[in-house]
Amino acid sequence: MALPTDSFSVRLLGRLAHAVYHRPNWFLYPQIFLFVCCVAYTAFNLEFSTKRRDLVGANKKYHQNFLRFKEEFPGQDDLAVLVESEGREKNRQFVERLGARLEAEPNLFADIFYRNDLKMLGTNALLFADEASLTELNKTLKEYRPFIEKFAKATNLVSLFDFVNRQFRTAPRPAKTIPESQSTRTGPAGPQQSNEIDAMIKALPALERIIRQAGDSLVRTGTPPSPGINALFGRAEETEQQIYLTFARGRIYLVSAHAPTEQLNFPALERLRVLVRETQVEVPGVNAAIIGEPVLEYDEMQQSKKDTTLATVVSLVLCALIFIYGYQETGRPVKATICLIIGLGYTMGFTTLVVGHLNILTITFAPMLIGMAIDFGVHLVTRYEEELRHGKTEREALEKAMVFTGQGISTGCFTTAGAFLAMGLTDFKGIREMGIIAGGGMLICLVPMMTMLPVLLLRGKQNVLDHKWPAERDRRARIERLWLERPIVVGCLTAGLCALALTQFRRVYFDYNLLHMQSPGLPSVEYTMKFLESGSNSVLFAAVISDSVPEAIELESRLTNLTTVASVKSMAHFLSGETPEKLMRVGEIKREVSSIQFAEPDIRPVDVVELSRTLFSLKGYLGLALEEVRRHGEKDLENNLQCLRIAIEDFQQRLAYTDRSPTSAKLAEFQQALFTDLRETFDTLK
Repeated sequence: MALPTDSFSVRLLGRLAHAVYHRPNWFLYPQIFLFVCCVAYTAFNLEFSTKRRDLVGANKKYHQNFLRFKEEFPGQDDLAVLVESEGREKNRQFVERLGARLEAEPNLFADIFYRNDLKMLGTNALLFADEASLTELNKTLKEYRPFIEKFAKATNLVSLFDFVNRQFRTAPRPAKTIPESQSTRTGPAGPQQSNEIDAMIKALPALERIIRQAGDSLVRTGTPPSPGINALFGRAEETEQQIYLTFARGRIYLVSAHAPTEQLNFPALERLRVLVRETQVEVPGVNAAIIGEPVLEYDEMQQSKKDTTLATVVSLVLCALIFIYGYQETGRPVKATICLIIGLGYTMGFTTLVVGHLNILTITFAPMLIGMAIDFGVHLVTRYEEELRHGKTEREALEKAMVFTGQGISTGCFTTAGAFLAMGLTDFKGIREMGIIAGGGMLICLVPMMTMLPVLLLRGKQNVLDHKWPAERDRRARIERLWLERPIVVGCLTAGLCALALTQFRRVYFDYNLLHMQSPGLPSVEYTMKFLESGSNSVLFAAVISDSVPEAIELESRLTNLTTVASVKSMAHFLSGETPEKLMRVGEIKREVSSIQFAEPDIRPVDVVELSRTLFSLKGYLGLALEEVRRHGEKDLENNLQCLRIAIEDFQQRLAYTDRSPTSAKLAEFQQALFTDLRETFDTLK
């Protein structure tokens, strides 16, 4: 067959058609081997980049500033557990138990933070407090000192409540009880004993808390946490609000931790999910979810991989089915689909070699490439089939299809690839990589479509059937003429659709919230949104680096005066030296607690019989005290005494209906946590 030779592309395609027809094996088996190599190379070397910062160009100034900040202040992103329930105590139990689990695995978790009490802040904790807080703490310690000194001698629950019984037993009966807010207590007792009584009265809510949590420990699995010694010095709810990381008025608690290194982010995340599930078994009725940038990055990449894999398979099958239905045959559409798969394999190898990784944007290239590259096969098969039905031989039909239709296929491929490759000139790294992968993939997929597919088309019984195809116009031609013969109608309809689309243009906007890219059903996304909504400030923040302390103080002052800045947290005041007044307050506190010595906690199982006897006596003393208080109308004290008495009754019922041996062991764990927490807290103050 004579072919025109007026252009380089025609001559090149003609020679390619000649080679394909006469040397088909050259274009078949080597490509299968190359496909296997590309798939193997991809499987062992392609990485998935979950870091959002990898989407940004490295030459951007703001990104360079961020990298400088990370270099000056190294640290991993937060892994945070959001805890939510209907009760504060459930939340507290959960974060305490989870925090203990995290602290037991320092190889995966560092910088664990779930409460800002003195013990967790370390030996210099007092220096982090302001002068007003230090003054209040010193005052509280002086008020509670008589009670604390007695408390320090207790080694277990029995000795603790024996001390409380002794205080009730030796307390003087005043002639008239005057509310504490109006006067000091009078009577035959001396000033020291009167102070001890006042301190114990203030500690009644703490004793109730200890008893209730001791009873609660009997019905929960796992090691019980300490009731929180800071609650001894104030109302539990108010104290917890200050100690723990709480949001939404105490309905939400937070536990924060870091992985020691960036490489351990995902192993730490997987382990954290296991620990959260274990803690939920011990504290049922709590909703807990892990949030934080590593979690979102991991979840979004896993979801993207899953969804993209599904979309790739669906698009591949859908394209093949549409191809099969449109041509009323299976052989050639399936052959084109096979060549498309070969091209995808080549593209994966190219991506691994040139880029080395996929991110949340580039992972979506496969479904797009399938939808565009299948057109190469559709056009080639259509022309080849048409020539056969017009009486041409297989060789003639192949040459016409590859030369004449091949020019259009190649031109369309190069123009589309050029548009994608132009994205490689952008500064945004994610878009640049997408352009390289998609543009290169278009060119690569052209290779098997123009070499391997013609080889496959020469084989099969469909070639024989096409030679016998009736000469009359087929159904596809009739469908085409529906719009080819009505250009005005088609033009008007197209213009109308364009006008309709333009009316909706104003509804298109840029969404800067990256959370909206996620699947709405992901727990990390739902709880991140809930966490953001529970806060009172914006989620936008900035980190400012200075070269000296005076410059940092000046920057802090300037930033504070900005109307667009809600708050400023600065390290400058901690580095500039403490004021003499603050150091004096710290010294007063240390002197106040220096003489308080705590006995070693009892590690033996609790004597349940002796504890029951002690509590029975305490309940009796509380009954007598209630009669006295009611006569003098002290409502607040009456309420505290009554609540403590009810707590003892509930605890006694649990002791009566549980096995003695496990109860003794569980209470031993509880009292060790309580007295160890108390001792370590005061050691920190010293």
